[in-house]
Amino acid sequence: MSLQQATLSQGRESATRQQLLKNIDLELLGERIRQARTDQKISQRDLCKGLFTSAYLSYVELGKTRPTLANLEKLAERLHKPVDYFLRPSSLLQNAKNQNGLEREQIRNLELQNQLTQGQVALFGNDFSQVETILSGVRPFLTRLPRTDQVGFYLLEGGFYNALNEPASALTALDTAQTLVDGVNVAETQNSLRALLELEKGTALARQGQPLKALEHFHNGLANTRNLGKNSEKNNIYRRLLGEISRSYLAIGDQERALEFAQQLLDLPEETLNEKATSLFKEGLRLAGLGDYQQSSFYLGRSVQIWQERKEAIALQELSLENAQVYLQTKKYPEALKAARLAYRLLTAYPEDKFAKPAELKALLLLVQIGLGTDDTGAVKTYIEQAGEIFEELEEKEPLEEARYCQVAGNAYSLLGNLGTAGNHYQRALTILEPVVARSSDLADRTLLADVYYNYSQLLKRQDSSVKALEYLDKAFRLRSR
Repeated sequence: MSLQQATLSQGRESATRQQLLKNIDLELLGERIRQARTDQKISQRDLCKGLFTSAYLSYVELGKTRPTLANLEKLAERLHKPVDYFLRPSSLLQNAKNQNGLEREQIRNLELQNQLTQGQVALFGNDFSQVETILSGVRPFLTRLPRTDQVGFYLLEGGFYNALNEPASALTALDTAQTLVDGVNVAETQNSLRALLELEKGTALARQGQPLKALEHFHNGLANTRNLGKNSEKNNIYRRLLGEISRSYLAIGDQERALEFAQQLLDLPEETLNEKATSLFKEGLRLAGLGDYQQSSFYLGRSVQIWQERKEAIALQELSLENAQVYLQTKKYPEALKAARLAYRLLTAYPEDKFAKPAELKALLLLVQIGLGTDDTGAVKTYIEQAGEIFEELEEKEPLEEARYCQVAGNAYSLLGNLGTAGNHYQRALTILEPVVARSSDLADRTLLADVYYNYSQLLKRQDSSVKALEYLDKAFRLRSR
């Protein structure tokens, strides 16, 4: 191709793009730019730095101004996209009246609904900057959405502020949702939204240190779930409510009611969770990029369900550990065993999660303690060996957590007759705990040190070290009487 031909070709391409830019729907163009920017987690300020003001970019993304082709080319370069990506025609918009009777406004609404779904996924993944970006992007168009989606927006905002531990802001958003939810006509949808609303309100009140008021909302939410049909959404909300009710009863010291609701939660069938959510989510985004918002909504919606199940598994695992500890303290060993085993199964389902390792160690140590309480030497041997392997794998070891491990390991090896190993673990625990308790008045630390002194004294007695045994027994008595 000659230089003259190349110049003519470039001129034709530029003219074509100018025509596409002139005819493109501005809101569609703005949404494509905003989506490309948020996918790459680039702020408006960073994207337009050195080019033009962030206010100008904001107007472009909102569909309120048409960028020049030169400015669009600069944005495309920074977003690592070809210009034609932003100017491509949308098959759904071109054939809106021929495909399933969809009107242009419905398609725009589906795109906004997709954004809210992506916001839920981001919230489940603790990607708070992405949630904030999505909320800011959807807010200007909120009034054009159906009332159900408007409620969903404020529920997402309430959940976002709850996750940030800003309960006052959460309650402001949830109060707005409350005023809107009464206008939702479909009974089952209304009950689902009310259950979620009560859950988030209760969570905000619990964060404010008002467990009694929180309980009232959680119980109201539970009542709303009874009016829902059998579906995965009901199951997810129901699980979360049971967990929060159990936590709230623990917060007010009502152990019996806490255990009652924890047992209901533990009796529910376990969910099968996997990494399919990620591929579904990516496929949903790909289809949204092609303008196929109906299929995209299906994929994104399913990914949300799986992400939510994953998050509920984490919450269930945490609650199971808490309640296994309570059952152990009250010597309800069968219940403690069931709760600890469930927590361990949920934790080992995600071996790639590095944050699960400390919790996995905690679950194994609980299983060791249950075995000690029931004189099950086989279980004690199995679980303490597994716990030792996990302990060695931990890159960072908190001193007090190490002391707790050493105390339980000392008790385990003492039962198994390996007195030398048991003594080494007790000595390590004392090395950690004695200086901590010397400068701290924390009751839990004192109690742990007293337990180590007592258990070590019993071991020394078996080894005929009577003088040292009496010394540690006296220290244990003094700590417990303080």
